This record gives sequence, structure tokens and C-alpha cells, in this order.
Amino acid sequence: MARTSFSKLQYSQSSCDSLDLSAEEQALLEEVDALQLPTFLSLGPQPSLDLVGTVFGELTVLKIAGRHPKRGKVYLCKCSCGKECLAPTTRLRSGKKKSCGCRVWGKKPKK
Repeated sequence: MARTSFSKLQYSQSSCDSLDLSAEEQALLEEVDALQLPTFLSLGPQPSLDLVGTVFGELTVLKIAGRHPKRGKVYLCKCSCGKECLAPTTRLRSGKKKSCGCRVWGKKPKK
């Protein structure tokens, strides 16, 4: 059996019916079908995330404030203590930015 890279392999049941497969290859194909693997999608352009309204720790995202050259979108956020701050997407999603700084300095957020 010739090696075929997975990216070039185009599989559909109707096209495989017409192939001359050995019994071993046919058994292998049936095993793969039984696995019910998910369909792989193209890794083309991904839709842009909109985090407006999302809560990360003490921060609520209010609006997009701009873009950072390396960290993507920068959002204007409002902390539970009432202060507003800027936070890039990467720091919000990774959990590194959870407040305006009030938690770091020991100030209790106002509820």
C-alpha cells in the first residue's frame, strides 16, 4: 500500500467502493470507519473573538479600545471596585489579568 499524507487523502465512501482493495486494506478501512473520527476543518482565517460583556475574575469587558501589535485586541474593562483599565486579549484569556490591580494591592472590591 502506497503511503499517502493525511492532508492529501480525500476519503469518501463512494470513491472507495470503486477501488481494488485487498482484504487487509478493506478491514483496516472498516476499522477507521467504526472510529467515527471528527471531520477536520480548514485552518484558514478564524472568526474574530468578541469578548464584550464577558467577565474575567473581577473585570467586565466593556468595549474594544484598540490593538496591540503582539497581543491582539486591547479591551476597556471595568473592575468590580469601579475602576476602569485596559487589558489585552491574551492576558484576559490566559487568566493573568483578573482585576485592575485592587486585588494585588489588597483593596477590597466594592460590591
